[in-house]
Amino acid sequence: MKLWKRGVCSCLAFAIVLAGLPLAILSATQTTDKRYVIFDANPRNVSETDGANAYPSGADYSWSFGKDRICGTSSIKYEGEETPCYVLDFDSAFDHDKVLIENGFMCNNGGSNATPGKISSGYMGWLQYPEILRAIKDYVYVSYDVYVEDAQGRDITLTVSPMHQYMDPWAKNPQSNCGVFDRFTVTEKNEWISRSVKINSIADAAEMADKWTQGDVFFQVSGLGNAALTVKIRNFRLEIKESNHENINTALSEVANIDKKKNFTTYFWSENDPLPDLPKDSGGKNDYFAILAAFDGESEYSSNIVTSSIVNACEDPNGSVLLSKTYEKSGNKVTVTVAPNDGYKLEKLTVKDADGNNVAAKRAGINTFDFVMPTSKVTVSAVFTEDDNTDDIKYVIWDANADRFIGKDDIIYTNPTESYLWFNKQTVGSVTAVDDDKSYYEIVFNKNGAVNGNGEGGTAAIKSGAGAFSGTPWLSDQSITKALLPYLAMSFEARRTDSGDANPQYKVGMAPAWAEYGDAQFGIIGKDDPLNSDRNNWHTYTFSNLDPDTAENVCDEIFGHWADGLFRIGAESDNAADQPSNENPVTVDIRGMSLVLRESYRLEINQYLADSGYTPNGSYDWNTACESVGEDANGNKDYFALLAAFDAQSAYSSNYSDHTVTNGTEPCEGGSITLSKRIAKPNMQIAVNLNIADGYRLSQIFIVKSDGSRTAVDDVRGDKAYFNMPDDDITVTASFVKKSDKMQVLFQVEPITAEHMETPPAFSGKTEIVSADGKCAAWKFTFGENIGNITVYGNSNRLYTDISNDSELTFFAKSDSAAERKLEILSSDGSAIKTVTLSNKWSFYRVQVSSLFEKAPDRITFRLKDAAKDDVVYISQCEIWSKSTAQKSFTELFEEVWDISDYTMGESHKQIGIIGDPDGDVSPWEEIYDENEKSKVGWSLAWFEQFKGESPWFIGFKSENFGDEYSLGFYHRNDHTLAQDDMSEWMETGYLEFYIKSETDGLCIPFNVESMGNSRRNIPLKVVYHADKARPDGYMKVQIPLSYLYAMGLDLSKIQYIQIRGIQEVNDDIYLSAFRFYSNLAPDEPDPVVEPEETVIYSFQIDEKLFKGTVDHKNLTLTVPYRTYLWELLAGLKFDALDMSVIVKDADGRSQTEDVILTADMTLTLMQDGYIVDEYKIVIIGEPYDNPLNVSQEGNTNLSNNKNLNSNSDGNSADDETETQTVIIKKKRLVKKPGTSAEEGFNFVPIVIAVCAVVTVAAVILVILVINKKKKNQNRSGL
Repeated sequence: MKLWKRGVCSCLAFAIVLAGLPLAILSATQTTDKRYVIFDANPRNVSETDGANAYPSGADYSWSFGKDRICGTSSIKYEGEETPCYVLDFDSAFDHDKVLIENGFMCNNGGSNATPGKISSGYMGWLQYPEILRAIKDYVYVSYDVYVEDAQGRDITLTVSPMHQYMDPWAKNPQSNCGVFDRFTVTEKNEWISRSVKINSIADAAEMADKWTQGDVFFQVSGLGNAALTVKIRNFRLEIKESNHENINTALSEVANIDKKKNFTTYFWSENDPLPDLPKDSGGKNDYFAILAAFDGESEYSSNIVTSSIVNACEDPNGSVLLSKTYEKSGNKVTVTVAPNDGYKLEKLTVKDADGNNVAAKRAGINTFDFVMPTSKVTVSAVFTEDDNTDDIKYVIWDANADRFIGKDDIIYTNPTESYLWFNKQTVGSVTAVDDDKSYYEIVFNKNGAVNGNGEGGTAAIKSGAGAFSGTPWLSDQSITKALLPYLAMSFEARRTDSGDANPQYKVGMAPAWAEYGDAQFGIIGKDDPLNSDRNNWHTYTFSNLDPDTAENVCDEIFGHWADGLFRIGAESDNAADQPSNENPVTVDIRGMSLVLRESYRLEINQYLADSGYTPNGSYDWNTACESVGEDANGNKDYFALLAAFDAQSAYSSNYSDHTVTNGTEPCEGGSITLSKRIAKPNMQIAVNLNIADGYRLSQIFIVKSDGSRTAVDDVRGDKAYFNMPDDDITVTASFVKKSDKMQVLFQVEPITAEHMETPPAFSGKTEIVSADGKCAAWKFTFGENIGNITVYGNSNRLYTDISNDSELTFFAKSDSAAERKLEILSSDGSAIKTVTLSNKWSFYRVQVSSLFEKAPDRITFRLKDAAKDDVVYISQCEIWSKSTAQKSFTELFEEVWDISDYTMGESHKQIGIIGDPDGDVSPWEEIYDENEKSKVGWSLAWFEQFKGESPWFIGFKSENFGDEYSLGFYHRNDHTLAQDDMSEWMETGYLEFYIKSETDGLCIPFNVESMGNSRRNIPLKVVYHADKARPDGYMKVQIPLSYLYAMGLDLSKIQYIQIRGIQEVNDDIYLSAFRFYSNLAPDEPDPVVEPEETVIYSFQIDEKLFKGTVDHKNLTLTVPYRTYLWELLAGLKFDALDMSVIVKDADGRSQTEDVILTADMTLTLMQDGYIVDEYKIVIIGEPYDNPLNVSQEGNTNLSNNKNLNSNSDGNSADDETETQTVIIKKKRLVKKPGTSAEEGFNFVPIVIAVCAVVTVAAVILVILVINKKKKNQNRSGL
C-alpha cells in the first residue's frame, strides 16, 4: 500500500512538472520579450505648473480647433498623485463627452534635434505618415492607466483615438476618420486600472483626414447620463515588442518610399538626404524597428530605464532649492538651483541616493549645480549661511545711460513681440531721455489692447548706447551671454509718474538683435509693487540668479545675441482695466540701469568657460581682444578682465571717486555758459548750457584737467554741448565768435555715408543703395504693403543752426513711373508741406525750407503722394544750405563752403596731422564686403612720379565694378588703429589739405572723413578735379576747413581715417598726395618751375659717306654688311664728345683689334670718362649669315620677336618670352648743350691734330734712331 501511494505521488509530481514546463518556458519567453516605447503622452512635457491647460497643440492658429470645439476640459495634476496625470472632465451637456490631450512634442520638434548621428524625439517623423502606423498596427500596443471617479458607479465606455492635424472633431468623427487605439467598458471605479492591448484599428488611406503630426490623443465617453464624470489618464504610451522585430521590418520595407520619410529616415527638411548612422540590420539595410524603438531612451515610461523621484528636502529658512525635475531617468542630468535670501549664501548642498550615499553635484553657475540621476530615489537639501563678503568689488560690464541720448529722439525701437526690431518700428508709446542730476529714460506705454493675445499692453526695446560696437563687444557672443546669466545682476531705479488707474506688472530684461528669437527676462515687478502704489518716488531693483536654460532666457543661437545692447521693459496685465491704453497711459522712468559682475566670480567664470571649451564667436573687436587676453590666478584665460574693462567707462561704477567741475568762462559779449553738474563721477555726462548772444556762435570749448591736458567734447546739439567726465578735476572754458555770412551747409546726408552711420533711413518698405546714372549713390525706396513716410538721417550743423528766409534744400530725385508723381517734404512736426513733381528722369530740386524748419534738422522726411505697393522713389544728395543758391551748381556750392581765402596767415603755421603718408608704415586698405568679391579699387606707390619730394599714391578704379560699393581707406602713418592727435585747438584756423592729379577735367572723387570718438561721424567730401585750377605739373590743391568738419559733427580729437568710398563711376586714374592737417594758413607756394623739354640726341652717328651700315639707337643694334672690318666701322663713326672711346668684344668678352672682321656675336661698347654709356649688338646682313633679326630692305631692325628687358614703345613692360638675340644693358640719352646743332655731326679737327701729332712724334723718333745708328757705324769704322 505504501508503495502504491508512493507510486501515485511520484506520477502526480511528474505530471505537475510536465504541465508546468510549458508555462515556465512561456514565462521565460515573456520575460525576455522586451517592450519599447515608440510614443508617449507625458504631462511633464506639457506643463510643469499644476492645473495648467493642456489644450490641443497649435490652438492659437485659425485652421486648428480651439477650446470651443472641445467642450470637455483637460488639465494637468501633480499634487497628490504618485505620477503626474491628465485630468479629463466630462459632463452631460451636448458634445461635452469629448476631450483632447497634448503629448508634449511634435514629430519634427525643431531643427536642433537634426544632429547627424542622433536619433531622438526629433526623429518621430513616422507620426506624419499614416501608412507607417497602418502597416505595423498589428504589432503595436497601446498601454496606459485609467482612473474613473464616479460616485454613481456607472459603467461607461471609453474610446481612445489619434487626433490628426487639421481635424475638426465637431464636424468629423475621429474614430472613423483617424482610427481607434482602444475601446472598452470600464467596470472598475475609483481605482487605477492598467491597460495594454493591441491597436484596435487605423483608418484606410482614402478615409484619412490628415497626418498625426501633432500627436494629440482624443478621448470620448459614452454612458454619462445626466451627471458629470472625471477620468484620469497616466503613463500613456505606444509600445512594440522585440519578438516582432523581424515582422515590423518586413512590414515597413513594403511601405512605398520608406527610406524617404522626412524626420524618420531622412532629415526633416529633405526627403533626399538620408540621416547618417541609422541602425542597420544584418543585410545593411535600415533597421526600421530600431529607428522606432530609439524613442524608448527618451521616454519616462520605458520599462528598460529606471525612473526615480527627486525629493526637495531643504528646510533652511535662509534660502530655498528649486529642482529642474521631480522625476528623472537614470543617467540623465538634473539641475538644482539654490536661492539664498538677501544677506545669505550657500554653505553646503547635499544630494543623496536611497541608500544615503552622496551623489556628486558639479557647479554649473553661480547658484546652479548639476548631478547625474542614479538608479534610485534622490534627496536634495541645502544649508545657507550669512554672507559677510560686503567688500566684494563690483564691476559694471554694461549700462543703459540716458545721458547718451539727451536731446535725441528715436530711442525706442519697436514692440519686440510683433516683428523684427530693425524693420517694423511700431512704437508702444514714447521714450525720452530727460536731463537731470542723474538722467533717466521716460517711457510712456499707451498701446491699446493686448498684443498677440497675451495680455501685454506694450513692450519697449530701448537703446542703451552701449553695444557690441560701442564699448561692450562681449554682447555679440551668445555663448558668453548665456554663460554669464547665472552670475549677472541687473540693477536700476524706477518710478511711476502718471496718475492713471491701470496697475500692470512689468517685465524687465535684455532684448536681442532680432526680437523673434527670444530675450533674457531678468525679473518681474509685480502689480502690487510700490512702483504702482508709491508713485513719483524712486525705487531700487536688483534681479539676479538667472537660469540660462529657462524659456524666458533662451536666445536663438544665431540671431539671439544682444549685440545692439537693447534693454526691454513691458507693461502688461491679463485684466483689461490694468492694461496701458491711450485713455489710461502708464509712464515709467528708468535710470541707473546696469549689469554687474562681482570680483569673487572671476575664477569661477573663467573656469566654467575653460571647462566648457569656450571659443570666442562674436564681433571682430571681441574675438581680437580674446586672442591677447591674459591668464587668471588659476592659469585660465581671464575673460573676466575683458568684461570688467567697461567699468572704467561707466558712470554707474562704484569704484571711482567724485571730482569737481569748474566753470572757467567769464561772461562776455559773445555769451556765457552754465554747467549741469558741479560734482561728478568719472564717465558721467556733463551738459554745458550755451548762452550765446545774437549774432554770435560757439567757437571752441576746452575741458582742461588738473595736469593741463584736455578731454574732448563729445557732441554739440543746439544750445548744449556734452562731454564725459574724466577721472580728474576739470575746468570748462568756452569762446564765441561773430557769425559769418559765408555759405554754410546746415544739413547733409549722402547714401553711402549714411549706410555706415548709426541710423539708416526709416522706411517701412525695401531700401537699397544704387547708382544714380553713374554720377553718385542714391537710395531706392520700394513701397510695400505698409505705405509710410521716408525719413533720411544725416549730419546737422552744430555751429550754424539758424534757418533763414532764403535757406533751401537741394536734392536729386526721380520715380519709376512714366506719369508725373508728387513728392512731399514734411516739416519736423508734419504740419507743413512742400511739394515737388517727379519724373522718371533724374532732376535737381531746390526747395525753400524756412516754413518747414526753424533750426537745422537732423533728418528729412518725404512722402510720396498717393503711394501704392511697388511704387519706387529714388532720392540722393540731400543738403540744406544757409542761403539761396540758384546761380550755383551742386559742386560749386561745396567749393564755396570750403573756401579758406579769407583765412589770415599765421606765424605758427605747422603740420598738426597726417593720414595716408606714402612714406609711412601703413598701406591703404581696401574694404571687401564679400570674400568672393574681387578688388574694386587698385592702388600702388607711384615711385616713377615725384610730388614735393615724395612719391604719391596711384589710384586705379576698376570700371567693371561700378554700381557696387567700393572703399579704399587711408590711415594714420604708423598704425591702422591710431587716431590723429587732438586738433580741436585749431578748429577755427586749421584745415585739411591734399592734392589730386588726373587727365580728366571735371572728374569727381567721393571721399569720406571718419572720426572714432564718442560721437562717431562720417563726413562725405565730393572733390571735383578742375584742370584750370591745377598747377603746371597737373596737381590740384584741395583744402577743407576744420571748422566745416567740426560743424558737421566730426570729432577733431579722434580723426582716424579718410576713405575713397562710393558707388559711382570714376572714369580715370588719379594721383593722390598724403592728407595733411595744418594749424593755420601759410603763404602760397610758388608754382613749380617746369623745365623746357629736353632735346635728345644720341652718343654717335654714322657717316654714310665713309661706311655703309645703319644704327638703331632705340633697340641698340648696329647693322653691318657681311665681311666688314672693324677699322671700316670705326672710320664711319661720328662722336658728340671728345672723351668718348669704343671697345668691341666677342662673345667671350675679349677685346678685338681693328683688323678683325665683325661677326654677329660681337658687341660695341661706348665709354665716356671710363664709364659705360651704351652697348650695341652687332648685326650682320648678307650671305652666308641668316637674318635672325628680320632686317628689312631699308636696313631698320625689327625687334618684334625679341624680348625687351626694359620697356615697350608704349612704356609698358614686355611680356613676350621669345628667345632674344639682343642684350640691352642700358640706354642713355645725351642732352645737347645750348649753342650746338644736332645736325653738325662729329668734329674731326681734334682727331686730325692728334694724328698729326702722333706722326710728328713718330718721325722725330725715327730720325733719332737713324742718327744713332749712323753714329754707331762711324764708331765701328773708327775702330
